[in-house]
Amino acid sequence: MKQNNQRPRVEVGLNETAVLKLLRDKAHIGESAHGPYYMYSVSHDGEEKVLFATAEVHQQILESGLKSGDAFSIKKIAVQNGKKLNTNIEFAVVTRAEVKSNGKTNGVASVEDDGLKDVMAKCLQDAVSITQSVNTMPWRGGRC
Repeated sequence: MKQNNQRPRVEVGLNETAVLKLLRDKAHIGESAHGPYYMYSVSHDGEEKVLFATAEVHQQILESGLKSGDAFSIKKIAVQNGKKLNTNIEFAVVTRAEVKSNGKTNGVASVEDDGLKDVMAKCLQDAVSITQSVNTMPWRGGRC
């Protein structure tokens, strides 16, 4: 929501994913009555917005070395904690801006070695193993 010439905030609903692109290298860090805050300028759905990141997401952005032009996603998920239902934010790097030798960005490149290939290979191995363990479903050279 835009109020008093302020940029709109990124709002992520439960089980929704937002893909965001950093517009500045660093967050504006401040303190409010609710504690510290980490305010990032981002592009979301083609619009400049503000993301108030949790301390965990802020730390993941720093550890990932993300800079202006890099993209990441966040997803709000429900987590059961005893009888309470809480929410967590999942964070993932989407793309990194390629940097020329002069320091300027040159488009966007996919993140290499993000571990996705290994995860997909493990999923495929698990699927083959499960399929082979079911006697009623024949497995023939990769075809069911």
